[in-house]
Amino acid sequence: MLFRAYARLTGQTSDASGALDRFIDADRIATWAHDDINQVLAIGLMQGKGNGVFDPKAHTSRTEAIQAILNLLENV
Repeated sequence: MLFRAYARLTGQTSDASGALDRFIDADRIATWAHDDINQVLAIGLMQGKGNGVFDPKAHTSRTEAIQAILNLLENV
């Protein structure tokens, strides 16, 4: 959703294949989401949880959601 908003507002995409490779739990991310997650990682809208963990099955806290939205606003 974040990447689609970014792409719609800016008209830009990035060559982001392989951005997920740095996460040890990348195999837990649904295949249908790989392209969009690669994009938001490359653009800097999201960074994962740290220590090489993305934690795709975790609940997103309010703080994390707000930070992602702020990152989006700073990049458009």
